[in-house]
Amino acid sequence: MTNILVECPQKIASVQVGVLEPLRPLEEAGTCEVHYQDTAKVTPADIAWCDVFICVRGCEYPTLHLVQAAKNAGCFLIYFLDDDLLEIPEEIHSTNYFRDNKIKMYLTRILELCDVLWAVNKEIIYKYKKFVSRTILLRVPAKILRQPPSCTGILHVLYAGSKDHSKLVQEILVPAVKKILEEYPGLVDFTFIGADPNLKHIKGVRWYSYFENYEEYHKIVLSGEFSVGLAPVYNTSFYSCKYYNKFIEYSSCGIAGIYSDSEPYRQIIQTGKNGILCHNDTNSWYQAISNLVETPQRAREIAQQASELLKVQFNHATIGQSLQSQIPEIVSYHAPAILKENIRLKSMKRLFYQERILFLCRTYGFFAPLIIALKAMKKVWKYIWKRKGVN
Repeated sequence: MTNILVECPQKIASVQVGVLEPLRPLEEAGTCEVHYQDTAKVTPADIAWCDVFICVRGCEYPTLHLVQAAKNAGCFLIYFLDDDLLEIPEEIHSTNYFRDNKIKMYLTRILELCDVLWAVNKEIIYKYKKFVSRTILLRVPAKILRQPPSCTGILHVLYAGSKDHSKLVQEILVPAVKKILEEYPGLVDFTFIGADPNLKHIKGVRWYSYFENYEEYHKIVLSGEFSVGLAPVYNTSFYSCKYYNKFIEYSSCGIAGIYSDSEPYRQIIQTGKNGILCHNDTNSWYQAISNLVETPQRAREIAQQASELLKVQFNHATIGQSLQSQIPEIVSYHAPAILKENIRLKSMKRLFYQERILFLCRTYGFFAPLIIALKAMKKVWKYIWKRKGVN
């Protein structure tokens, strides 16, 4: 059996959905054992235990330190990437972080040490293959969580996306939403999760700014009786490298999606069949949404076809087999036996926070102490609030 260690600063969706889910059928078959660990919590015992080390979106010195230790221990190294981290645009809240010269340097050095780049988009492979000699392209597995809702009553429309997309939502979707609400009163409503539509006190609009807990977010989506989901993205190189996550998410929840007519959605959407492709202008989004308000049965038909595609091409068994065929080392590689005492690893927790502080100093200079204090207070407050919720 091959032992696999998956590492990331936090257990984000990329870890759970992008890596752990494809590995699950292989682990259930008894061909590998998978452990996840936050970067700051990895120990020499973890490195000594693993045969395969999977780094998820790593781009900091602590991750580089771990990758070097795993390399020295004879582990097989895989880098998972689902974003163009070297070309983050201005509107992303983490722009300063990823544009930091040291972060970019650490990212490229980590990639160069890895044996395989595991990507979810062919555009990522095209841009990053110069750093890694071997690449694989793998879909993310999905399962049907809810059947398409009935077409009677109000048509419930959902937008779920990062707060980074607030500007895009306000520029393109909001004018269309206002027009729809005026022309079809009582027939449709809109729920926004994440991005702020700036439509406070508008009847027929609900906005959830953020969900700390992914399960809570999923509960809202599954219980909302949503028939239509909206997924606009900018038509740029950065967004072309993303995965068509919203197609997977909406389709698994029985929701018919309307998507920007650009990459990555052109890779999967057959417009009018398993989704609708829409130009990035207000009138196009208005027409696409209003057509489904007037013919809600069409939304149900589209959602059903999208669900069928997930069942056939995105099931866990199919994705697991593809992963094993492209990276046979996942179930066959065995690193040389090594004692944990022989793994030279610094205190990861201290190293992790030390590097975060150094980054803040590089970014904010004279104001860094104030920023660090504010961030520390925010963490303490979130911890206290979480404890209150538990009690």
